[in-house]
Amino acid sequence: MMKGEEKLSNEEVAFIHEAVVRLQGHEPLQYVLGQTHFMDMVFKVNPHVLIPRPETEELVTWILEEAPLDRSSGGSKAPLEILDIGTGSGCIPIALKKNRPWARVEAWDISAEALETARGNALLNHVEVDFQLRDVLNYQKYPLAPRHVVISNPPYVTQSEQTKMAQNVLEHEPHLALFVADDTPLLFYRVIAQMATTCLLPDGCLYFEINEPTARRFVPCSKNLDLNK
Repeated sequence: MMKGEEKLSNEEVAFIHEAVVRLQGHEPLQYVLGQTHFMDMVFKVNPHVLIPRPETEELVTWILEEAPLDRSSGGSKAPLEILDIGTGSGCIPIALKKNRPWARVEAWDISAEALETARGNALLNHVEVDFQLRDVLNYQKYPLAPRHVVISNPPYVTQSEQTKMAQNVLEHEPHLALFVADDTPLLFYRVIAQMATTCLLPDGCLYFEINEPTARRFVPCSKNLDLNK
């Protein structure tokens, strides 16, 4: 109603027609537009990366509220060492860096295409994040610096859960970032937790995003967590 008299250019009309066709094919709106919003920032997205979800915003907010991110030394902010694993679009490390600019933030992903998108998003949001092509399942191959915070939103949807998923997710978002085998639903959690025992500082924190069915398999965390259970 506000723009009822506005005339569209030929390019805009062509984009709308293309967008309608793509939406009818169940392609996510964010991919059609090429971007989405996360923590009041704009992020470019494409089929190489997952679309950032509100639940991940909750994770970042939780980290900002609870993790040891407000350090000072001699009247100035001391460097914070943060590692994000499976970074995808880069939304988690970029949002943390934006809110804690004195932090040193590193982010890993196994997908070179995802890292290219993430690097572009860091430039778009004017932050510096050290993006690295890494396979966390073989983390022993890489040097591990001490960390105050380790975060991951790893693949956690089991293959058998595909039948319950929306078509726009199943057919368009990257399966590499979504799915894990039915017989090893906690694969990435076990490996990342084991890695964290070697690199987290004494007062460090480990944060995960996880789906509800898998969460029921976890016991409350303790310092004596048995990673083999």
